[in-house]
Amino acid sequence: MAKKRRTGLIYWENSTVRRLGLNLPCTALALIIIAMSIVSCSKEAVVPPGGGSIGEIDYVNVRDEPQHRHEFENDLVRIYDVVLPPGYVTLYHAHIIDTVYLVVQGSRLKSRSIVGSLTIPLALPVPSGMVFLNEHTNKPLIHEVANAGKIAARLVGLELKQVQTPIVRQPISGNGLTLRETYEKIRVYDIALAPGESTGKIDMSFSGVIIALSEATVSQKFSDAEARVASFEPASWAWYEKPGEVILANNGVSHFEAVLYEFP
Repeated sequence: MAKKRRTGLIYWENSTVRRLGLNLPCTALALIIIAMSIVSCSKEAVVPPGGGSIGEIDYVNVRDEPQHRHEFENDLVRIYDVVLPPGYVTLYHAHIIDTVYLVVQGSRLKSRSIVGSLTIPLALPVPSGMVFLNEHTNKPLIHEVANAGKIAARLVGLELKQVQTPIVRQPISGNGLTLRETYEKIRVYDIALAPGESTGKIDMSFSGVIIALSEATVSQKFSDAEARVASFEPASWAWYEKPGEVILANNGVSHFEAVLYEFP
């Protein structure tokens, strides 16, 4: 059973699925991102948050899909862990909050919607490490997702509960830290640290979360406090509540790969 721990400024949870890398041609990857990111829906569509039915199709809230496992929630974000075994088809479920996804373990997925247009009629390979944003707040979506692949698909979803607030501060920098994307509500960085490497001092004067893509042992030094060690595994996460100056160091023997989200 997974164990949740809380130590000072962070939360983290250990999981067991390891990362699978998939390499795709740039064109195919671009088509997947477009297909999974563009949503169009009439502004007049009303999606009751608790679930309901449209025509003869019943649907539930995204929280009530059995394979969407609730992990953490506060005023800024709700984190949930999605594990879709091979052949699994979700219930029709409604998304009504902007959500950014990280694909921890890719597979071949297809989607069919009854509200919104996030429909992938063919089973396409969704690569590990991909990040994409779906803007559900103004464009709700009700769909089912099927895993047509031979391995489990795993994604971590972050529902962005805050109002549209642009990030105005400059991006942070550090060794092994690369800015990937800046959205209206969130900024996304890649973290890549070889064994023995450190980010050096980074200014994390913001609320944020790290989601791991690999297994690693990472020490975290907060300002003048003692360093603390966390054992990350794929899909495990750590919440940071404006810790200020932080140094992350890979103390293990394997590469540490993760994604850092910065909130306004």
